Amino acid sequence: MDRARTLASPLLFLALLVSPALGQGAADTTSEEEILDGAERADRVGRGALEVRPDGTTGMGEDLSDWAIPALAVPDFRPRASDLIREGAVVNQRQGRLVGSTGGGHVFVFDEDENGFAPAPMIVMPSVRLMEMERVLSTRDSVVTFLITGEVFVYKGRNYLNPERFSTLAIEQEKQDEAAAQQTQVRGGDDVEGLIDSLRAQAEHEEAQASRGTARRGFARDGELIVSKLGRMRRSTLGGWEFVPENDADDMGPGARAGDDAPLTLLPCRLLESMEQHIGDTDRGGVFVLSGTVHAYAGESYLLPTMYRLVRETETGLASGR
Repeated sequence: MDRARTLASPLLFLALLVSPALGQGAADTTSEEEILDGAERADRVGRGALEVRPDGTTGMGEDLSDWAIPALAVPDFRPRASDLIREGAVVNQRQGRLVGSTGGGHVFVFDEDENGFAPAPMIVMPSVRLMEMERVLSTRDSVVTFLITGEVFVYKGRNYLNPERFSTLAIEQEKQDEAAAQQTQVRGGDDVEGLIDSLRAQAEHEEAQASRGTARRGFARDGELIVSKLGRMRRSTLGGWEFVPENDADDMGPGARAGDDAPLTLLPCRLLESMEQHIGDTDRGGVFVLSGTVHAYAGESYLLPTMYRLVRETETGLASGR
């Protein structure tokens, strides 16, 4: 894998750790300008830490050439074992900010609660909800604070967040008295809840259009369930894992769609770790009967596994090289 490509996403996660502004709580009086200045300083420090030296090492002394999931190359992003939140836990209406990079990937950085506690930043799983949050960010020139609810997953010592719903807090509203805010005249274009609803409808419409219009990604509908599907788990060209469904005679009935055998990128979770243990770290992969939930994001389809069964290849007609 090209080294320059591998450095793009890890830079974001290092910046999150060294920025003094990211741990600010909701009650902090730090100005928006100070927050942005802190982010710029973090970016400079991050670039220095990831600078490739003449001997091929980086400022962190970490070999970034072998990583399966974005962000795993930065060891400092992994929280301490005592800080790791268990898989299946629910984050309920927690306040914070969504941070992204042009290299791909998004992280949710939590604000401190009334007790001064803030969970470690979590990598946000791709989904229609993430697309909605990105659109909200694209419409604002100021820092956007989200209230997010979602389920937590664990993969290789890191927490991932599957967002289920969210709302936003405008900086101006945070500084105003609640009574005064209720009297503020808000035009339709500035109505936060109305904006979120319209973005959600737009995202769902676009995903439905993509589902009907492309055969490259057959399972493009966000939230679609796959039940007991036979297929192969294999390495993708980007280094992660993907599931390639096998269409047999039973699958080609009236309900079958073109592209139903298109690969789906497997999302990080404990179940994925368990599947890896069955097949080892090989490019060949393995054959499974898999169930899960589809996530649609930016025209691509992902699968969050919920149940699997390992299948001996002698029981199937799958070729080992598929």
